[in-house]
Amino acid sequence: MISWIQRTFQQHFKWLFILLLAVVIISFVFITNASSGIGQTGQPKLPPRPFLGIDLSQAEDQRRHASDAQLSVYLRFNPRQEVPESQLSQYALNRHATLHLADQLGLPEPTDEQTVAHIQTLRAFAGPSGQFDPKLYADF
Repeated sequence: MISWIQRTFQQHFKWLFILLLAVVIISFVFITNASSGIGQTGQPKLPPRPFLGIDLSQAEDQRRHASDAQLSVYLRFNPRQEVPESQLSQYALNRHATLHLADQLGLPEPTDEQTVAHIQTLRAFAGPSGQFDPKLYADF
């Protein structure tokens, strides 16, 4: 019986191999063809990546997170100097973690006087002399 199977496969191996190859090729055409709809799940779904109240897998949350950090860097540091992307993303994560922790601890919001005093110390609003320039603030 084993010798019969061995002889049969040796004689008809080429046809058996071609048949198996055709089955594999046809199945891959249907599975990987983008227009067939088989094997496609639509938009690639990222798993949720919550980070202290925001979902970093959502493009809108990422964009808002980055733009808030970019504005903060612009106001606090030298606005004429570019910040590398790696430093900006690390600053954004640290900033968000700090703000989230302040919310969790129930720290009060700054008063109007404290806000005005802080705005007057920001480099983005400093004139050539290094002092607060109301015109720069008004232009902003």
